[in-house]
Amino acid sequence: IPDLNKKEKMLFLSALYWGEGGKKDLSFINSDSKMIKIFVDGLKKILNIDPGDIKVSIRIYEDLDREKSLDYWSKIIGIPKSKFVNVDILKGKKSGKLKHGLCRVRIKKGGNVLKYLLALNKRVSEVF
Repeated sequence: IPDLNKKEKMLFLSALYWGEGGKKDLSFINSDSKMIKIFVDGLKKILNIDPGDIKVSIRIYEDLDREKSLDYWSKIIGIPKSKFVNVDILKGKKSGKLKHGLCRVRIKKGGNVLKYLLALNKRVSEVF
């Protein structure tokens, strides 16, 4: 597969959002580090979102190590732990299934980006 151009990357980003993104606000949550990294990189590199406008939080179960999970997601997405909005700790044990918990990505004032992604998704659905 040759290098993907900007249009192809944008379509992939929109498809990721379509499958895993919030429907009422611009939020993306997943436990798959590759998906999260691609989504964050797409926001920065394709949509030119300022890293300071990207808000990240994680959701972990009480049997997971908070600092290890923060370190993990910080490294994956290239945002310092100090910039994470919060860590939600849920009751229960899921360390076997969600090794590092869930990562949630949002954009400060992301309404226009949400409209753009939804418009792309609508257009794709019209051509199939």
